[in-house]
Amino acid sequence: MKNTMKLIIICILIFSPHFADEAELYDLSTKLEEHSIQKSNIQLVLKADKDIYGVQFDISYNSAQLILDDDAIISNIPGNKIYSSIKGDGIARILILSLTGEKLLDATTDSIADLIHIPFQSAGKFRGTSFVELFDITLAGRAGLEVDLKSYSPYIFEVSF
Repeated sequence: MKNTMKLIIICILIFSPHFADEAELYDLSTKLEEHSIQKSNIQLVLKADKDIYGVQFDISYNSAQLILDDDAIISNIPGNKIYSSIKGDGIARILILSLTGEKLLDATTDSIADLIHIPFQSAGKFRGTSFVELFDITLAGRAGLEVDLKSYSPYIFEVSF
């Protein structure tokens, strides 16, 4: 019994640092208690225990139901730049970084950053719920080192009109 307990404690001590450094992305409205019937945007929030200097991801959406104007995407962190481009039908790439090397998220002062606002419009007369997926997500830490992201599989959010 003592050996089993020692083994469990050793495993916790060895593996806990790996789990503590994972970051998380989520839609702010999923954490709020009140949801509106119509949710036409994603308010992406970043939670991490390490400083984050850049974020890149691809976003997939049903272009028969939704319209994404890449010029309407807004950073909620002052002094940061968003680069976005529509890669194809229903696929866009988004890159967020500071041109001056400032942190998007400073883990010494806060572990949560209200990162970006991604608005969608209804395509044609679409009314209902559509799903948006984030994939190929990369978080850059100090010196461009990749910060692990909690592996929710996949990152899917609802948009409705």
